[in-house]
Amino acid sequence: MMTVDKKNEYSIFLKEKLLDKGWQFIDSKDNNIIINKKYSELEEINIMINDNNNGSSVFHLTLPLKNSIFSFYKKITDEETFSTYLKQYIDYISL
Repeated sequence: MMTVDKKNEYSIFLKEKLLDKGWQFIDSKDNNIIINKKYSELEEINIMINDNNNGSSVFHLTLPLKNSIFSFYKKITDEETFSTYLKQYIDYISL
């Protein structure tokens, strides 16, 4: 249940920041969020959240590189680091 709450929290954040900038939600499952830029399917943000046995979460983050056909993948085990990283990235692509 914790994973779904976190996913919903980040879904709301992404909607507020990106939907009015041409991004659209492609898929949103229990532990996964996928959004891409309309008319540019290679620009895709994919977030997967997995719960650990110790109550913490592991965040798998795939981000498009600006002006590139390649993506960047990062596995983050700390929610605060993940949150900061995602917010900085969203600010960067929103320029």
